[in-house]
Formats: sequence, C-alpha cells, structure tokens
Amino acid sequence: MLLARVPADLVWAVFGWLLLLLAALDLRHYWLPQRLTVLLALSGIAALFTTHGDVAASLIGGAAGFLGLEAVRLGYRALRGREGMGGGDPLLLGGIGLWMGWQALPFVVIVASLVGFALIALWKLRGVEVGAATRIPLGACLAIAAIGVWAAAARVPFVPLALLYAF
Repeated sequence: MLLARVPADLVWAVFGWLLLLLAALDLRHYWLPQRLTVLLALSGIAALFTTHGDVAASLIGGAAGFLGLEAVRLGYRALRGREGMGGGDPLLLGGIGLWMGWQALPFVVIVASLVGFALIALWKLRGVEVGAATRIPLGACLAIAAIGVWAAAARVPFVPLALLYAF
C-alpha cells in the first residue's frame, strides 16, 4: 500500500502545518476556509492508513467534534437570534477529532479555553476594549490547543497519549 510508506512524522507535519495556517487565517481575518477545514478532515482520514491509528476513535472524534460544536453554534443562534460562532469552527474541531481521536477532544477544548482567556488578557494589556460583542477567533484557539495537546501527548516521554485517554 502506497500510503503505508509515508513516514508518520511527515503525516503529522501535514496536521501541524494545516493547523498553523488555519490559526493564522482565523487570527488575522476571523476566517476558516471550508476547503482547508475539509482538507484537514480528509487528511485525518488518510492518516489512519499511514499511522495505524484507531479508526473507531478517529471517526467518533470527527463526529463528536463537529456535532458537539455545531449544536452549540445552532443553539446560540436559536437563543440569541444571531450568529455567535462561524461555521468553520465545528468543521475544524471535527477535523481535529479525526486526527486525534475522541479521547483528545476534552483536552483540546479545555486548552483552547485557556488560550482564549490568554488572548483576551493580552488584548486587555494592550488597551483593547473587550466586551460581550468582542469577536474571539475560536478556530485559532482550537488549532493552537490541538498542537499543544498533540505535542504533550506524542512527544513528551512521560505523558503518553494513553495516559491522557485514561479518563
């Protein structure tokens, strides 16, 4: 199989570079292009054939990431009568779930929240007025968090991914 010959590090580099590109676009333009979020998802599925990942965990992660955040997006719109989140954010979390599996999603969301708080604190330190209507690039927070969780789980010898998934 041709895909089996691709080194795992190269496969994970695709994940990292796509996340960095999506984070930069969201930070700068509040925009997550559907083509890139779909590419992230499709490459996550392709990665299963090169990294011998857990297919069920990845598929559940993709569905849970997308459906969970899409439910929040639609619920907010129904309650408030306006958009509170872009449509790219659920696609991004779904793609992250395909790459990392469902077990990583709680960690990614928690770390993304911390990244968002840090971003708001940085804005306040710079004198930016932050209020209820302030736009926060959730996609960038999710992408940065996914990179951090992946690095902690995959690269730090004493924090194996299985340990994080023990919950």
